[in-house]
Amino acid sequence: METPPKWLGIGYLVLFAILPWSVDLDLGRWNLMIPAEPVIVLVGIGLLAFCWNQPVARWSVFKQNNLLPISLAYILWMAISVFFSTMPLVSWKYWVVAAGHWWVFAVGFSVWPDLWRRAVPFFLISLSGVAIYTILHHSLYHFRTDQAILSPMPFFPDHTLWAAALALGLFLLAGLVRERVPMAWKETPYLTPGWIRTAQIGLFGTALLLSTSRAAWLSVLVAGGVWAFLVLGNKMRLALLLSLLVVGFWAGPNMARMLRDDVSSMERLNRWSCALRMQPDKPLFGFGPGTFPAQYLDYQRPEEMTRISVKEVDSDTVPHPKGRGGGVHSEYLRAWTELGWPGLLLWLGMAGMGLWVGFKRSRWTALALLTFFAHGLVNDFMQDGRIAALVWGGLALIFASKKSS
Repeated sequence: METPPKWLGIGYLVLFAILPWSVDLDLGRWNLMIPAEPVIVLVGIGLLAFCWNQPVARWSVFKQNNLLPISLAYILWMAISVFFSTMPLVSWKYWVVAAGHWWVFAVGFSVWPDLWRRAVPFFLISLSGVAIYTILHHSLYHFRTDQAILSPMPFFPDHTLWAAALALGLFLLAGLVRERVPMAWKETPYLTPGWIRTAQIGLFGTALLLSTSRAAWLSVLVAGGVWAFLVLGNKMRLALLLSLLVVGFWAGPNMARMLRDDVSSMERLNRWSCALRMQPDKPLFGFGPGTFPAQYLDYQRPEEMTRISVKEVDSDTVPHPKGRGGGVHSEYLRAWTELGWPGLLLWLGMAGMGLWVGFKRSRWTALALLTFFAHGLVNDFMQDGRIAALVWGGLALIFASKKSS
């Protein structure tokens, strides 16, 4: 099981190369990411055919990789929640996408962990191209902060999604430089020299700063702080902790005031308040996967709404998984409201296990995942194929690794 069939391996490499360049195609009641999602379907079918013909390999990987049992339980609970959904068609469509991502990325890279190490560089090369495009696009508007939202379009429909991918990419790139992972399919010299990878880190950092996503910035600072804490001596760790406390004490009141004056932050508080009011109504099975954008509207209170609050869902887009009401802006509250307590506990279990094991086995991958799980406190992106590929793939690599790197 060290290497996949050649045709399937090439399919994964092609998929990772085209993921950052894919665009959302609106088909009315359906949304399709072109060209990535058709390739995901083909790769998924190929993986299914392999597992069907190799039942021993299929079952052994479930026994050896602790990620798969808990992640399978999460996907199965999501399916159970569909049967109790307030919007069954929305939930079934949402589940099909989520299950497909899990199958292709979590299972596929659990079977072939080395394939992840070879596929990720192709993703990062393409992401570098999108970063160059985004910076040039932004420069046409003289780098105005209000245009940062539009700069990654049409490839990334949201600047926070774009920034989340960059944050993951930064630490994955650092890991490639640190671990010197070859970029070619076989054990051959690098397709690019090391200095280009270092330049990629600078490119990603620049694009991340221009993205104006404060949540992504903070997620990188959190991961960077954890890295510094791990590599520093005890005295330096104490100095770092005291410095963070001083900065937090000084900046806390100013940040709170800024958040109160920021409509985006206030709208997040509106969504979170709705989620807290929703969950007790359906505590066990939740409202159903993908239903929050439509179901939270009736839970809004006038005094908590903002000028960007949505009051009704566009009937032409229902049952579109994304709806028109917007997401809950939290991976954790999304799992809680849509899947109930079991869904939240399974999600927390995967995140906690992934980080705990990751820092023992593959530090840079764990740091990359930490940016996602930290960012996930205030945004939810797991349904996007690009984020799913990096998160599920990173988790699969961590649990398949035998030693620290």
